[in-house]
Amino acid sequence: MAVDHKLGPTPQSPEASNPELENARVGYQAAVSLMAFEGNLVWARYGLMALVHTIILTAIGLTSGAQQPTRTITLVGLSLVGLTLCVVWWLVNDIGFRYFFYWLFTARELEERYLGPVRTLSRGIPLERNEATTIILGGQEYPPNVKMEDRFRMVNSSKAVIIIFGVLYLALVAALLLP
Repeated sequence: MAVDHKLGPTPQSPEASNPELENARVGYQAAVSLMAFEGNLVWARYGLMALVHTIILTAIGLTSGAQQPTRTITLVGLSLVGLTLCVVWWLVNDIGFRYFFYWLFTARELEERYLGPVRTLSRGIPLERNEATTIILGGQEYPPNVKMEDRFRMVNSSKAVIIIFGVLYLALVAALLLP
């Protein structure tokens, strides 16, 4: 089998004419592209929502010195808008991470099933199991600096920020409405 290890199978190799393998390559490329796109989209949405909440909290702070009843109505209204946006943010964040991991696992499945020695995403399996893994560069082994817990910390930390904003809005509403 003629294989150029930098470019993959050459056009004259039998592997290159296999339509199933070619479809797997296209699917793999699409899944990796969609995974990267979704990852960028998750954090772009996250940054936008953090900015919106910062603006709402700034408006709450600026309104806190207003006369009654305008002050209470505005503060409760802004807090309820912020709380509603926290719920939306949670749902959008959750579905974004679900799609991200879906595309990751789809690409990994195609990689393992059809792409032979390519193990770009499949190498994460030992990390999931907390097993030692290494990357070989220039004949030397290097341990990756990423652990499986880091992925879960990232997802959970993003949710914790949303919860903090939500609790802050609830505390503001409670402080304004309860005697």
